[in-house]
Amino acid sequence: MNISAKIWLSISVLLLGYLITVTVNALLGHYAEQRLNDIATTLFPATTATREAESAFTAQVQAYEGAVLTGDQELMPLAAKHADTVIASLDRLLGTVGLRDDRHAVLSQLRAVHATFTISAQGTYQTLAMGETSPALQVEAAKLNGQASHLQTQFTDQVAVFTGDLKQELSATVERSIQQRQVSLVVLIVAVGISLSLVYVVISRWTGRLTELMQASTRLARGDFSVVLGRHGSDEIGHLADSFVAMQEAINARNEDLRRFNESLEQTIRQRTHELSERNEELVHEIEERKRAQAEVQELHNQLLDASRRAGMAEVATGVLHNVGNVLNSVNVSTNLIRDQLREAKAAGLSKAAELMLAQGEAIGRFMQDDAKGRQLPGYLAKLAEHLITQQRTLSEETARLAANIEHIKEIVRVQQSYGMAVGVIQQLRPQDVMDEALRLNAASLQRHTVEIERHFADLPAIPIDRHKVLQILVNLISNAKHAVEELDPPRRLIIVSIERTDDNALRFTVQDNGIGIPDANLKRIFNHGFTTKKDGHGFGLHSCANAAKEMKGTLTMASPGAGQGATFVFTMPISDAPAVL
Repeated sequence: MNISAKIWLSISVLLLGYLITVTVNALLGHYAEQRLNDIATTLFPATTATREAESAFTAQVQAYEGAVLTGDQELMPLAAKHADTVIASLDRLLGTVGLRDDRHAVLSQLRAVHATFTISAQGTYQTLAMGETSPALQVEAAKLNGQASHLQTQFTDQVAVFTGDLKQELSATVERSIQQRQVSLVVLIVAVGISLSLVYVVISRWTGRLTELMQASTRLARGDFSVVLGRHGSDEIGHLADSFVAMQEAINARNEDLRRFNESLEQTIRQRTHELSERNEELVHEIEERKRAQAEVQELHNQLLDASRRAGMAEVATGVLHNVGNVLNSVNVSTNLIRDQLREAKAAGLSKAAELMLAQGEAIGRFMQDDAKGRQLPGYLAKLAEHLITQQRTLSEETARLAANIEHIKEIVRVQQSYGMAVGVIQQLRPQDVMDEALRLNAASLQRHTVEIERHFADLPAIPIDRHKVLQILVNLISNAKHAVEELDPPRRLIIVSIERTDDNALRFTVQDNGIGIPDANLKRIFNHGFTTKKDGHGFGLHSCANAAKEMKGTLTMASPGAGQGATFVFTMPISDAPAVL
């Protein structure tokens, strides 16, 4: 498996862990949502209807008593109205979805008894209110008072029953919500632990193999040609190691050829010198020829030595290995950075936080609310998650650099030369994509405050853009617009973003909102450093945006009809014909 595949495998494992966590949260959340839906559609309406029936019946009885005591017959229609309210509440209660059969039977009987009571009470109390006090009426009134007391008790009992069911169901839902958080946390810990372990194992193997290869190249550059490099697999590092071994074998073979050639040359020189010595003794008269012969021999010797030096590839190999060593130093820096990042992983802190939460058991809610450590735990977990995300991004960037350096080494070995590349800040981008990216950065906050986004984008091609500065300006303008519409009711929260090309070959970004607006007194100070109307503001955002626009030879302006009438910010920048720096 090559390095790219291993990197993608590590990323896939991380994504799989994330998907598992999201799936578990979704399933548990769906179950909790169903329970809350049952409460909202059954128990809560039933409890409300029962309380309304009890209150209406109490008012009905009080109207009867007031009519009898004061003789005010006008209270009788009011009592009848309260009786109708009781019947309507009971009918609504009987029509509640999911009502148990035994409760339905009790409520039906209660409705019938109340209807009978109302018919009798309406006539009897009407007669008593008119001033008649016959013994028979007194007996009937006493009987009705007993029925009213009994009905009042029944209504109170039903209120207690439904209220108790509602409290019990809410308590069960809260307990299940706590269990859901515990399960989600355990799944997250397991997924992160497995993912980090796999990445650590893969990176450690790369680091060990690259370290061995770097040490071997250093020894070879110093002239130690006896270094032995083990088998390194079939990936890019393995191919690099094979190329290194092949180059080492070629250098050794050339050195052996040079050694044999030098030995043969020395033997030839000795033989020629011996012959010249003998001839010198025998042929004194040919001394000049012998001198010339010696000069020729010396010249030949010098030429052969020069040829040997030119034929030696040791210097070439040393230069190549020096370049490889320089790149391997960069690779080693990347691998050390990756190793340090893995050593500094906060998995231990995450595990301790999980153990602390799991140790609380069912009391986790009280612990998170009352205990000092419990109140600090959410913030700690948030910072820990941010650290892990940052660490993952750093590891991805370093592994990308690692792969690029390995390709660099392969190119050096192949063509025996180095090359470089530079990275610029100007990119060839579509303005629409930059605005969409700014909206994505604010998406969570916009959705949380139910802000409607209306887009008006011209169809523009890609142009050279300083992505960082433009994105900085747009993100600030959208964030300010969001703050401006927060105080409005949700249906009225609107932000309009538009992009267009002006007649003078400039690019215009517009962010318009229908928020709180800007008073006339603040219009001239809105871009001043330190000026802000927010309680937690610092007065730096719009000031830095104006400076960034000026650096790009553009302008940032604003307009507002007044307080409560919204505001419009316009960022204009010239379109450069210069190509983007790649």
